[in-house]
Amino acid sequence: MITQLGRIERCALIKGGYRDTMLGIGFTLSGPGWGVQDFWALAAAPLGERLESLMDACGVKELGDLVGKPVEISLDADGRLTSWRILTEVLPQ
Repeated sequence: MITQLGRIERCALIKGGYRDTMLGIGFTLSGPGWGVQDFWALAAAPLGERLESLMDACGVKELGDLVGKPVEISLDADGRLTSWRILTEVLPQ
């Protein structure tokens, strides 16, 4: 597993998933020399809880305010995104 540090470059309400048939939150995560995307579908039951938890951890009230927040990502051996998290330990208190 590969771990990288970076930031949320973009987050928005988008159509995505298989053939762009789902509505959800699209994230672009990037750092020096790399960039990956993740998509959280609105159809997924825990989306509201996941998003609320993410926004609470960052102390933001609007989705767009997540842009620039520091992240740690994990990639598998083939370079596919397996997970990511906000680096809450470096956020201002």
